[in-house]
Amino acid sequence: MANMASMARMACMVMLAFTTLEADPLVFRGENCSRCKKFETLPDPNYEFLVLVSFSLPDQAWLSLSSEIEGRNGALVLRGIPRNSFQEFASRIAGLKKRGMTAPVLVNPLVFEQNQVTAVPSFLFFEENDVKKVSGNIPLRSAEEIIGGSV
Repeated sequence: MANMASMARMACMVMLAFTTLEADPLVFRGENCSRCKKFETLPDPNYEFLVLVSFSLPDQAWLSLSSEIEGRNGALVLRGIPRNSFQEFASRIAGLKKRGMTAPVLVNPLVFEQNQVTAVPSFLFFEENDVKKVSGNIPLRSAEEIIGGSV
């Protein structure tokens, strides 16, 4: 239980840093934090798809994926923050936001673990009680074609 409490505190700090940047609030699975602007559980059952990413991807990949997500019911998901540095995390996200990234960004290592994701980008599509996964540096629409539909 102490581990969950420390994870909730860490999420709160990340959310506060993110809120300061006027970015979308982060989403974290855990206990509610009264200091955070917004708090939800993950994965949000309303998301139709998630795109799992990391900072090892070039900025252009982030921007392209964000552009494809815009106006759709999806989000980008990170396994964690770079080098355990909230400052570096906030700086990287702020830089992407300045360059036009608009997609919600979530931090949730459980999504990676539960879906056995080892490569990024990976696309998770939620359909009723099923999750379909596609991995590869491809556009969102190509991933949708591979699973045989449009989200």
